[in-house]
Amino acid sequence: LVDFIQQNTLSSDGILINAGAITHYGLSLKDAIVDSHLPVVETHISNIHSREKFRRTSVLESVSVGQVAGFGWKSYVYALDLLLDYLNSGN
Repeated sequence: LVDFIQQNTLSSDGILINAGAITHYGLSLKDAIVDSHLPVVETHISNIHSREKFRRTSVLESVSVGQVAGFGWKSYVYALDLLLDYLNSGN
């Protein structure tokens, strides 16, 4: 994921990401996102806030413009919609 973000930053307008288990400890991923200067919407199929305590923490939360979690596969649809709205609002 880090390599992909670094290699595609210049050709991207934003990032929609489900970092899976890296969500909880992926500081290198967080750094890559910060360095990209792109808006990010974090998404999760399950609701990470209602799962085990260690899964409730996201290192990406502070560098994301939003988070969608807990809606199954529809989380991706909602997250993409939010990212597009954010980009189209002139931010």
